[in-house]
Amino acid sequence: MGITRRDFLKYSAIATATTAGGVPVFQSITALGEKPEIAASYIPTFCEICCWNCGAVAKVVNKKVVKLEGNPLSLRGRGRLCGRGNAGLGLLYDPDRLKYPMINVGKRGEPEWKKVSWDEALGFVAEKMKKIKETHGPEALAFLGHGGGERFWEHLLRAYGSENSIGPWFDR
Repeated sequence: MGITRRDFLKYSAIATATTAGGVPVFQSITALGEKPEIAASYIPTFCEICCWNCGAVAKVVNKKVVKLEGNPLSLRGRGRLCGRGNAGLGLLYDPDRLKYPMINVGKRGEPEWKKVSWDEALGFVAEKMKKIKETHGPEALAFLGHGGGERFWEHLLRAYGSENSIGPWFDR
């Protein structure tokens, strides 16, 4: 997890060249456009891409996650992450990732998305759920889960009046 062989050779060459020329190493590295790495921190976390929630360790450098690895103390992943977990870093920094709620205000088949507040988005969903319940009854709503946070949705659905939830995590 330390410095790579390539970086070692690169920095050794820079140090050798700059020592002979009297230029400090830090100035030479920054002159190449590279920022010196602040000490990495390792933060235990877990993957929530599927229902297993495997333990992970996030390597954070300059306040940015640069690597995800399996946590060796995790009983689920036993120090490894599957393909989904390994893709977590790409998911985190994907430029197309939704970072705020959006509501489709366009016509059916012609989506036009509008950025809204969380209160507006939750109110929108609550109104739709009320209409479904009034028109078709609470059993018309179901939840099929396969990811993190499933218990929350199961409790929400029960409070709504529906028992229609299923996923690999449920006790039924």
